[in-house]
Amino acid sequence: MSCSTTAFTDQFGNAVPQGFTFGSPSATHVGVTSGGSLFLTNVTGAVEATSTSLSQMTYLSKTVFTGDGNTYNTGRLSVTNTGQTITSTSPVTIMSATLGSGQTYHYRAWLLYSGGVAAGTPSVELDFSGTGGTTEGGYVSYFPHNASNVTTAGLSVNGGATAGPTYTTLNGIVVVEGWFTSLTSNGTLSLKGFTSNGADSFIIAGGMMEIMPVG
Repeated sequence: MSCSTTAFTDQFGNAVPQGFTFGSPSATHVGVTSGGSLFLTNVTGAVEATSTSLSQMTYLSKTVFTGDGNTYNTGRLSVTNTGQTITSTSPVTIMSATLGSGQTYHYRAWLLYSGGVAAGTPSVELDFSGTGGTTEGGYVSYFPHNASNVTTAGLSVNGGATAGPTYTTLNGIVVVEGWFTSLTSNGTLSLKGFTSNGADSFIIAGGMMEIMPVG
């Protein structure tokens, strides 16, 4: 490995700054720009890994991958729920994650659920403990065992709860997804749930929530 003291242009036309060069057979050059871009370049293709001002790592697709020229984000946080029975008629936390001020996030969550009895309804909501925040394209869909009762509605962070169809004792799925932007402080994004009647349990067999910073 050696240190390249001058910048150069790779075979794709990228201006690569000075950095470390790895010798044959990989012939890989590593460089960092003043703007925080990390370049990894070899003789068969190029990958541009970019740390943005919001600390989001991306890679630039070149011939070595799909050749589409798109820039793809790599960051993702996965949170799981291994099972929970909710008998509360007020919101309780199912899964949560910390979000940062100034970021834009894509969130999505899935729950495998059923009712303790075939009566009552489940509800879910998204709450953010910080300040600011605008929801874009937020929705929730309930897919009960009886597919004819599918319920889909808009769901905004801090916008209240959306109820699903009447419980069955067989497993169904809840899907929540959207973008959350314009945060003005750090805070916790929480997926919460409750049931319409304490005697009608909202039984969660498991679930997962993914948080992806996108800008």
